[in-house]
Amino acid sequence: MVEQYIIDNFKSKTNKEIALALGLNLSYIRRKAYSLGLFRIELQLWTEEQVNFLRENYGVIGDTELANIFQEKFKKNKSWNKEQIQKKRKSLKLKRTPEQLKLINKRNFSLGLYKDSYKKIWADRPQLENNKIVYWKIDKLLVPYIKIEGKYYSWSRYTWIQNYGAIQKGFVVVFKDGNNRNLSVENLELISFAENAKRNSSVSSQGLSDNYVASILSYKNKGLRKELLKNKQLLETKRLTIKLKRICKTI
Repeated sequence: MVEQYIIDNFKSKTNKEIALALGLNLSYIRRKAYSLGLFRIELQLWTEEQVNFLRENYGVIGDTELANIFQEKFKKNKSWNKEQIQKKRKSLKLKRTPEQLKLINKRNFSLGLYKDSYKKIWADRPQLENNKIVYWKIDKLLVPYIKIEGKYYSWSRYTWIQNYGAIQKGFVVVFKDGNNRNLSVENLELISFAENAKRNSSVSSQGLSDNYVASILSYKNKGLRKELLKNKQLLETKRLTIKLKRICKTI
């Protein structure tokens, strides 16, 4: 009964819908469908030649370029893409060293792989009327942008230049109160990169952000810090320890 229901409804219902209808576990439905030869997508396994090519070249060729090469060298029904290369590298534990990444970046620039990247980024942005302000996420932060004569500018930089003139090299415009929702000329100030870095470091250390706590535990070990950021319980324990030490110093 279960098998026949899956066969009859596989094309018209999702696995989750079938599982709910039968009152069974979703994983069970998936395994049963596979055993019946029913697949949601056409699986195309990597050949030995493809795996060997990836092993031999991943250290000097980037994933985007590799996907393009695979598209020409190893034809298949569905096109190759960057995500497929990354997933296979991960399964094979093919991790690049910082030196290899630097060389790959240089290679990508020399090949012009980045020249149109900014166009793709802005093509995905919502189209606004001129003089309209929108907040976009940049490096996990919401940043205000303004559209002027068809082009997008950072609101803080554009506003500063319009009111006070050019921004000298090595300086950055910031919000005095730290609130980028407070869009007023009076809330802007020009500070050096060094001062900005100092302020950011101070905010991070005083607030005991996850990244700050992880950096203390992993001192100059980026790989370890990356893993520590996944362990919220450990970070919270260290954060409480730091707070306790600070309290003790004030007593």
